[in-house]
Amino acid sequence: MPRILRLVIALGFLTASLPASAQDAANPQSFFVLVYSQGPSWKPGTPMAKQRLGKHLAYMLSLRDTHKLFLAGPLKDANGGLILLRAKSIDDAKAIMAHDPAIMTGVFVGNAHAWEAPIDSGKTAKDFLAQPE
Repeated sequence: MPRILRLVIALGFLTASLPASAQDAANPQSFFVLVYSQGPSWKPGTPMAKQRLGKHLAYMLSLRDTHKLFLAGPLKDANGGLILLRAKSIDDAKAIMAHDPAIMTGVFVGNAHAWEAPIDSGKTAKDFLAQPE
């Protein structure tokens, strides 16, 4: 096993065993998943591409450009989306979601969830998706 992978796994187990306050000090940023679904302003029968989501997209790009957003995209089997971002706390993640123009206008509603990844591929999303199954 490559040395860096062993180190990442060891650090993951170490931080998982620390008390919450020590974890916060050791890991000032964590991952959060935002799950979006249709809100009260969603126009039924109108495809997502025509829901006037330009400001939402601009907001997502600004989060990406400030290194808060890791991945984001629509759910293919539902009119909603999933966002993986990093923030200092669940309250910060909820504040990021609350400032999304699509949430503010009611096109989407959302839920925020804390998330951890004790296992990963060791690749970027782009590299992972570029390799066949």
